[in-house]
Parts: sequence; structure tokens; C-alpha cells
Amino acid sequence: MIKNSKQLSLTKKRIEEFSDTIRKLQSEEPTLSPLLAKAQIDALACQRNELIGQVEDYELLLSGDLAVFDVNSISDLPRSLIMSRISMGLTQKDLADRLGMKEQQIQRYENTEYSSASFKTLVSIVEALDLKITPACAG
Repeated sequence: MIKNSKQLSLTKKRIEEFSDTIRKLQSEEPTLSPLLAKAQIDALACQRNELIGQVEDYELLLSGDLAVFDVNSISDLPRSLIMSRISMGLTQKDLADRLGMKEQQIQRYENTEYSSASFKTLVSIVEALDLKITPACAG
């Protein structure tokens, strides 16, 4: 999951590198058996496509078109907090400022999906993002 503009830029660069390598392999005479050459290209394309999906997800969040994030279990909360921050157009620094923290602390929290954050910190982040938590309907 891409969490900031620096990661977005690096991911786009990696996509170009994968694309360039794929084009090069497709245009060269294979030094491997045709089956192995195809497997190599397919593996690179798979990795590239995964990165493209991450870029698309991040850009969709940035557009603000997503406003509701379902949290079906407490383990879903960290990812939803990150997605909420991005969809609100807030940088990690913006969130850190709201919380009176350093940007690097938010980066650490998000890089580990809040595994080291206390419950109190998680509640503070929910409040800083002004998120509304509603109970799921029992069906």
C-alpha cells in the first residue's frame, strides 16, 4: 500500500523500470528456452501490474471519491486510518501536526500499520481525522 507522495513517485519509477525491462526482453533474441523467457516476462509483468494497482488505489484515495471504510475487525483499523488520511488529502505531516507529533512518528506508525501505537494513540488519531464510527448492523 502506498502511503505518501514519495512512495507514489518511487512506485511509478519502478513501474517504468519493469516496463523497460519487459520491452527489452520482448525485443531481444531469448538466451533462455522460450518457455523460461515467457515465464520471466510474465513474472515481471505480474509485479508491474501489482504496482500499477497500488498506484491506482492511492490515486483513487487522493481523489476523495472514497469516504466510507468498513472496519469489520480491529485488525482492519490501521489500514482504514491510513486510507482515511489519504482520502482526506492529509499528508503524514498534516496528521502529525494535528496530533502534536513529528512527521517521522506517523511514518513509523504507518509503516508498521500502527503495531506499536497504543490504544490511546489510535483513539487520538481517529479523533484527529474526525472519523465517525458506527456499529455494523446485525443481520
